[in-house]
Amino acid sequence: MNKVKYRVICYMTLILLIGFVLRGIGSSYAQQETPQPEVKGMTFWGTMVAGGICMWPIMLGSVAMLALTIEHIVTLQIKKVVPQKLVSDIHKNLKENRLEDAKQLVEGRHNPIARIARAGLEKAGHGREVITEIVADTGSREVLAMQRKISWLSIIAVIEPMLGLLGTVTGMITAFNVIAAGGAGKPALLAKGVSEALITTAAGLIIGIPAMVLHFIFKNKVQSITVAIETFATDFVDLLSGGEKK
Repeated sequence: MNKVKYRVICYMTLILLIGFVLRGIGSSYAQQETPQPEVKGMTFWGTMVAGGICMWPIMLGSVAMLALTIEHIVTLQIKKVVPQKLVSDIHKNLKENRLEDAKQLVEGRHNPIARIARAGLEKAGHGREVITEIVADTGSREVLAMQRKISWLSIIAVIEPMLGLLGTVTGMITAFNVIAAGGAGKPALLAKGVSEALITTAAGLIIGIPAMVLHFIFKNKVQSITVAIETFATDFVDLLSGGEKK
């Protein structure tokens, strides 16, 4: 239930931020219709407009990165994925050969340890090899699900610089079109294309670099969680199979 609550909070944050971005799109394009006096510095929405159309997917990517980061910080905690009290209680019940109590303990729980234990308990009495196979299979699926979750940050880290590069290309095309139309004597028009190229490049890197760093941070967390899950699975199989050797 807590996991669902945290996901709802993350998705609500994502929706609010997207709405904020879309609201700015309308106002910034309305302002773009009339020439603005030259000012020192640039507002946020002014930067977005100067960066061209590629800035909007870059900005949405930053919002997605923020939402994913919040969710991963909340959900990828080893004390939540591998709760030590639950592990201890499962071990205690298995040592005392109270399989029904162990089943009731993990019933209705939604975390990797509970799902692995449920899968193994369903095969109790079928031999060590059968128990080992089902526990390993369930554990692999749990680890794979966590790896898929953090892979979205890696995708953002790759796509954002590519969008920045696309903005660079479109900006330079704009600049060369101005020159081709005889606008070399109009620095303001020429600078618009160059500005679009530089802004989108910088924005793509500003989002892409942190996304890559965050991906590696969460990847290390998943690896630590994987070790804890494997340790639990090994002990669980030994206890459930009564220490039977292959």
